[in-house]
Amino acid sequence: MILVGLGVAAADLASKAVAVGMLGDRVVELAPLLRLFVARNAATVGWSGQAFQLAATGVLLLLIFLVIRNLAERDPDAPLAMGLLAGAAVGNLASALGSSYGVVDFIAIGTEGGAIVANLADLTVLAGLALLIRTVYRLARLLGNPARSPSSQ
Repeated sequence: MILVGLGVAAADLASKAVAVGMLGDRVVELAPLLRLFVARNAATVGWSGQAFQLAATGVLLLLIFLVIRNLAERDPDAPLAMGLLAGAAVGNLASALGSSYGVVDFIAIGTEGGAIVANLADLTVLAGLALLIRTVYRLARLLGNPARSPSSQ
Protein backbone atom coordinates (compact mmCIF):
# COMPACT_ATOMS: atom_id res chain seq x y z
CA MET A 1 0.00 0.00 0.00
CA ILE A 2 2.78 2.45 0.88
CA LEU A 3 4.64 1.81 -2.37
CA VAL A 4 1.43 2.29 -4.37
CA GLY A 5 0.75 5.57 -2.55
CA LEU A 6 4.28 6.86 -3.08
CA GLY A 7 4.17 5.83 -6.73
CA VAL A 8 0.86 7.59 -7.31
CA ALA A 9 2.03 10.77 -5.57
CA ALA A 10 5.29 10.78 -7.56
CA ALA A 11 3.52 10.13 -10.88
CA ASP A 12 0.97 12.84 -10.12
CA LEU A 13 3.61 15.45 -9.30
CA ALA A 14 5.71 14.48 -12.32
CA SER A 15 2.70 14.61 -14.67
CA LYS A 16 1.81 18.12 -13.42
CA ALA A 17 5.38 19.31 -13.96
CA VAL A 18 5.45 17.82 -17.46
CA ALA A 19 2.06 19.37 -18.29
CA VAL A 20 3.18 22.84 -17.19
CA GLY A 21 6.50 22.50 -19.02
CA MET A 22 5.18 21.09 -22.26
CA LEU A 23 1.77 22.72 -22.59
CA GLY A 24 2.36 26.22 -21.28
CA ASP A 25 -0.59 28.21 -22.65
CA ARG A 26 -1.38 25.76 -25.46
CA VAL A 27 -4.49 23.60 -25.77
CA VAL A 28 -3.95 20.15 -27.31
CA GLU A 29 -7.04 18.36 -28.59
CA LEU A 30 -6.59 14.59 -28.36
CA ALA A 31 -10.19 13.68 -29.27
CA PRO A 32 -13.47 15.57 -29.65
CA LEU A 33 -14.14 15.39 -25.91
CA LEU A 34 -10.58 15.16 -24.59
CA ARG A 35 -8.19 18.10 -24.40
CA LEU A 36 -4.99 18.90 -22.52
CA PHE A 37 -4.33 22.38 -21.14
CA VAL A 38 -3.03 23.84 -17.90
CA ALA A 39 -5.60 25.19 -15.46
CA ARG A 40 -4.93 26.22 -11.88
CA ASN A 41 -7.45 25.18 -9.23
CA ALA A 42 -7.91 28.45 -7.36
CA ALA A 43 -9.81 26.72 -4.54
CA THR A 44 -6.49 25.49 -3.18
CA VAL A 45 -4.83 28.94 -3.12
CA GLY A 46 -4.27 30.77 0.13
CA TRP A 47 -4.31 29.72 3.72
CA SER A 48 -7.93 28.52 3.86
CA GLY A 49 -7.61 26.33 0.76
CA GLN A 50 -4.32 24.86 1.90
CA ALA A 51 -5.62 24.32 5.44
CA PHE A 52 -8.65 22.47 4.09
CA GLN A 53 -6.43 20.33 1.83
CA LEU A 54 -4.13 19.55 4.76
CA ALA A 55 -7.02 18.66 7.08
CA ALA A 56 -8.78 16.50 4.47
CA THR A 57 -5.56 14.63 3.65
CA GLY A 58 -4.79 14.13 7.34
CA VAL A 59 -8.26 12.72 8.05
CA LEU A 60 -8.07 10.41 5.03
CA LEU A 61 -4.62 9.09 5.98
CA LEU A 62 -5.73 8.57 9.60
CA LEU A 63 -8.81 6.61 8.47
CA ILE A 64 -6.70 4.49 6.15
CA PHE A 65 -4.22 3.78 8.95
CA LEU A 66 -7.03 2.78 11.31
CA VAL A 67 -8.84 0.38 8.96
CA ILE A 68 -6.30 -1.00 6.50
CA ARG A 69 -5.19 -4.04 8.49
CA ASN A 70 -8.76 -5.25 9.09
CA LEU A 71 -9.78 -4.57 5.50
CA ALA A 72 -6.71 -6.33 4.11
CA GLU A 73 -7.56 -9.46 6.14
CA ARG A 74 -10.98 -9.58 4.48
CA ASP A 75 -10.20 -8.27 0.99
CA PRO A 76 -6.78 -8.61 -0.63
CA ASP A 77 -7.55 -5.67 -2.98
CA ALA A 78 -8.20 -3.21 -0.13
CA PRO A 79 -4.53 -2.12 0.25
CA LEU A 80 -4.40 -1.23 -3.44
CA ALA A 81 -7.56 0.89 -3.12
CA MET A 82 -6.23 2.62 -0.03
CA GLY A 83 -2.82 3.17 -1.63
CA LEU A 84 -4.43 4.82 -4.65
CA LEU A 85 -6.50 7.12 -2.42
CA ALA A 86 -3.59 8.00 -0.14
CA GLY A 87 -1.21 8.69 -3.02
CA ALA A 88 -3.73 10.91 -4.78
CA ALA A 89 -4.38 12.86 -1.59
CA VAL A 90 -0.68 13.34 -0.93
CA GLY A 91 -0.03 14.36 -4.55
CA ASN A 92 -2.70 17.05 -4.51
CA LEU A 93 -1.66 18.20 -1.03
CA ALA A 94 1.96 18.58 -2.15
CA SER A 95 0.76 20.58 -5.16
CA ALA A 96 -1.44 22.81 -3.01
CA LEU A 97 1.31 23.51 -0.49
CA GLY A 98 4.04 23.87 -3.11
CA SER A 99 2.39 26.43 -5.37
CA SER A 100 0.91 29.86 -4.78
CA TYR A 101 -1.06 29.44 -8.03
CA GLY A 102 -3.12 26.41 -7.02
CA VAL A 103 -3.15 22.75 -7.95
CA VAL A 104 -2.47 22.09 -11.63
CA ASP A 105 -5.28 20.41 -13.54
CA PHE A 106 -4.60 19.58 -17.18
CA ILE A 107 -6.93 16.84 -18.43
CA ALA A 108 -10.22 18.24 -19.77
CA ILE A 109 -13.02 15.77 -20.39
CA GLY A 110 -15.88 17.33 -22.36
CA THR A 111 -19.44 17.30 -21.06
CA GLU A 112 -22.70 18.78 -22.31
CA GLY A 113 -22.20 21.88 -20.17
CA GLY A 114 -18.46 22.37 -20.72
CA ALA A 115 -15.68 20.22 -19.33
CA ILE A 116 -14.45 18.51 -16.21
CA VAL A 117 -10.81 19.46 -15.69
CA ALA A 118 -8.73 17.09 -13.57
CA ASN A 119 -5.24 15.79 -12.97
CA LEU A 120 -3.77 12.33 -12.50
CA ALA A 121 -4.49 12.36 -8.74
CA ASP A 122 -8.15 13.17 -9.36
CA LEU A 123 -8.50 10.28 -11.80
CA THR A 124 -6.66 7.98 -9.41
CA VAL A 125 -9.21 8.83 -6.70
CA LEU A 126 -11.91 7.49 -9.01
CA ALA A 127 -10.00 4.23 -9.49
CA GLY A 128 -9.42 3.92 -5.73
CA LEU A 129 -13.09 4.57 -5.00
CA ALA A 130 -14.15 1.95 -7.56
CA LEU A 131 -11.93 -0.62 -5.83
CA LEU A 132 -13.24 0.49 -2.45
CA ILE A 133 -16.82 -0.02 -3.63
CA ARG A 134 -15.80 -3.54 -4.62
CA THR A 135 -14.35 -4.03 -1.13
CA VAL A 136 -17.60 -2.86 0.47
CA TYR A 137 -19.54 -5.25 -1.76
CA ARG A 138 -17.26 -8.13 -0.75
CA LEU A 139 -17.60 -7.27 2.93
CA ALA A 140 -21.38 -7.04 2.65
CA ARG A 141 -21.49 -10.49 1.08
CA LEU A 142 -19.15 -11.81 3.76
CA LEU A 143 -21.33 -10.41 6.54
CA GLY A 144 -24.36 -12.00 4.91
CA ASN A 145 -22.62 -15.39 4.82
CA PRO A 146 -19.72 -15.63 7.30
CA ALA A 147 -18.66 -19.04 5.97
CA ARG A 148 -17.58 -17.45 2.66
CA SER A 149 -14.03 -16.35 2.02
CA PRO A 150 -13.97 -12.75 0.77
CA SER A 151 -11.23 -13.42 -1.76
CA SER A 152 -13.39 -16.07 -3.48
CA GLN A 153 -15.99 -13.47 -4.56
